Parts: sequence; C-alpha cells; structure tokens
Amino acid sequence: MHFKIVVLFSVLNFFTATWSFGLGLRHINGLIDISENFCINNRMIETYFVSEGITNSDQITTLKRNLDEDTTLSEFLISLAYCNKGTFSFAEKSLSTYEVKLFVRMFVAQDKKGKHDGFLNRYELQKLIGKGFNLKKNIKKLIKSEFKDKKRIHVLTYLAVILKHKPLGSGLDEEQIDECHILCDSYDQFLDSEYQQHLFGSLKHIVSKKYVNDLLDIHHVHPAPLELKELVIFWAEYNEAGVKVPFLTTEEVRNAMAQFTKFDQDKDGLLNFEEFSNLVVEEYSDPDAKALIKTFNPLKSRLMCAVMFLKVKLLNDVPRKTLAMLWDDDK
Repeated sequence: MHFKIVVLFSVLNFFTATWSFGLGLRHINGLIDISENFCINNRMIETYFVSEGITNSDQITTLKRNLDEDTTLSEFLISLAYCNKGTFSFAEKSLSTYEVKLFVRMFVAQDKKGKHDGFLNRYELQKLIGKGFNLKKNIKKLIKSEFKDKKRIHVLTYLAVILKHKPLGSGLDEEQIDECHILCDSYDQFLDSEYQQHLFGSLKHIVSKKYVNDLLDIHHVHPAPLELKELVIFWAEYNEAGVKVPFLTTEEVRNAMAQFTKFDQDKDGLLNFEEFSNLVVEEYSDPDAKALIKTFNPLKSRLMCAVMFLKVKLLNDVPRKTLAMLWDDDK
C-alpha cells in the first residue's frame, strides 16, 4: 500500500490542521492485528481508525479513498504519524514523527537494494541494524535476536521492535532546556530550522553518518508550539551527553508534556493564563504555587510554551522570580 506523491502531499496538508504525535506501540500492533499477511483493505483501516480514536470523518474518508493495493505501508505510516490519534498519550513510550519518517525510509532503502517487496530477510535486517544504527552493541544484539526465527520482516514488526528496545536517554537539564527555549523565543509559524538542525547535530549517534542528512533535512508540517512538545521528548530520549543537577528524567519530560497537553484546552500548543491557572489548581498542592495565580493575574495575555512549562517543572517549588522570568517576553 502506498500513496502517490500528489496524494501524499494532499493528505499531509490535510493533517496540518491537527497536531503531531508519532506512533505508539498500540498503534503499530493494531495495524499488525487487523492485517492479513500485512495486507490492509479499506474496511480494516476504517475499523482501525475508529479503535484508535481517529474519528474525524473527513480524515477517514480521505485516507480510505486514496489507499492503493501494494505490499508496503511506508508513506502511509509516515502520514499516520502526523495524524491526531485520540488514544495517544505523551506519557507512553512512542516513536516521534522524526523517528517514524527516518526509520521507515531506512527500511525502504534497504528493501530496494534487494527484492523490493516490502519485506527484509534476516540478512538484510541485520545489515540495516548493524551498519545503519549507532546503538550500543547490547541493544543491537537484542533487536537482532527478535528476528532470528523470521525469514521475512515487515516494516510494522521492524518498527515495533525498534520501539521496544529504544534507549531511554538521559533526560534534560536546565542548560539543555534553555537551549530549547531559544527555539521557543525565535519561532514564527514554524520552529527555526537552522537552530533545530543545531540541536539535532548533537544527536548524530542515532543512525550512521550516511543517514544523518535524512534526519537533519527538517520538513515542518505543524505549527511551532505543537512541534516543540515532540522535539523536547525526542531530545530527552536521545540525549546521551549527560545531565547536570537539577534535571528532568526522560519519563518526567514525557509526563510533563502529557500534563501540559491535558490543560491545553484549545490544543494550540500554548497555555494561556487561564489554562495555566487550572493546571496549578488541580496539579499542585503547594499553597505558594497556587498563590502564583493571583500574583500573575495581570499577565493574562502571556502564553506559556512547552519549554517554559518544563522549566517550571524543573524548579519544582516554582519560585515567583523564576516564573516571572519565564513569562517575560523580553527574555
């Protein structure tokens, strides 16, 4: 199954009005469960969309209409990663849209070197993992061991195993969060591609050098505040540079983004003062934190992005002077 180029761009453009999530294990396994020899028809995909909370009738109709008969799901999976899925939670381990796009296309590139049928044999898979990924040897060994009894490996099972063994990462310290804050300060409609490339340049250990350009070739589909949430999780997961105290673990970064998203009622990737106030009242027991609502009542016009919220979480007791700094437009 694949999208023709024109169809793919029309679908991605249609998804731009939503927000980027990526793919969790349940989304990948759900496709495996409904497929018959990895062949998925329109009836199956409609059932799958409903089960995963993709209930927008226009989205479902558009995807069903443009599905083709084929043995691969490559471009469809990339499109699905961009789609809003009601069952998605930032708190759960998942593959970001960056990873889905990169890992799927690495799989396809390897497939094209042999019999291009949408599958890899064990030798091709071992070559891709061995030379394509810059993972630790024990992680590579675990991934390869998952396929030792399989003669044909499909992109869905490949993604599921990659996700299963994906490194946890070091999380983010204050300095690293501040680096992301530069993106928060400088974005217009989309994140600053040049500075985003700078951040990703420190993560070249994800894949081998020949694939680095694929990772750094940034194509923005979603508005900056929404993509920023995914970017901080992605960086926390692949940060092996080490962290300084105080820092947030990768799990804490994920949970913070889940919390942020819960109170982002208009789903614009920003918390206005009312949304932030609701979060403080419900999530914080510290009386001083609750007092911040009244203290910053005049700042109702200010907006808090995901990185600013991480800084609040990092500082734990949320001192007034620090929060004032975060809300300062001139920082």
